[in-house]
Amino acid sequence: MIGVNNHLNKYRVFPFEKALSIDLNKRYDFKCLLRVEQILEILSIAYKEFDIQETKGSFLQEYQTRYWDTSDLFHFKQHALGRPNRIKVRKRFYKETQTCFLEVKKKEKGRTNKIRLLSEYTNDFSISDQEFLLNNSIDHAKLNPVIDISYQRLILWHQKLKGRVTIDFNFEPINYGKSFVFSQVAILEIKGDPSFLNKTIRSLGIPLIRFATSFTKYGIGLTHTHGFSRIQSKSLFNIHKNLIKLNK
Repeated sequence: MIGVNNHLNKYRVFPFEKALSIDLNKRYDFKCLLRVEQILEILSIAYKEFDIQETKGSFLQEYQTRYWDTSDLFHFKQHALGRPNRIKVRKRFYKETQTCFLEVKKKEKGRTNKIRLLSEYTNDFSISDQEFLLNNSIDHAKLNPVIDISYQRLILWHQKLKGRVTIDFNFEPINYGKSFVFSQVAILEIKGDPSFLNKTIRSLGIPLIRFATSFTKYGIGLTHTHGFSRIQSKSLFNIHKNLIKLNK
């Protein structure tokens, strides 16, 4: 991306193989929506505390994600209603490594728990996929693919603490062959324990707490592609409205 690469030569490289050994599937998250130029400010200083992950010779990695839900969008509605315990079912394809994982992402009392299985990026579930879902009390027969979402990601790992920052560019929800790229907005997430979140928010140099959001790619993607109104979810509607505003 224009401008981003100019800030990356200051960073020490964090090898992909090392990232595989760090388990952050149980963690807390802090998210914010920022204009791309604000992200450039963060990248200009974050190298002092963070290293950048390199995967197959690339810093900027391409992700494709397919989400499943019931015919009445039960899992989406749970999120829209702000239910404290909810799940997402998705397959995520990593272009650089040509791997795909079936993932069940659970939100439980503010904590994110993610479990996953090596899979194939298809519209259905294999026998092993079905067993994996059944073991997590999910009936695969009730699920259908409802939206695809793609984006590019930078991953920054803290040099001393267990935690990372991800920065996603070009958020693109795709539904029924129609898509829209939010090219002027970046999604920044801080992932780790509460202490790491607090320290990182303070160290990144701008008042991130002002931009805090409960943005989720699935929730906002469906809100955008389905044209959901304030009636479906006041929170998601307002976040989507802010996303549109930031992208101008």
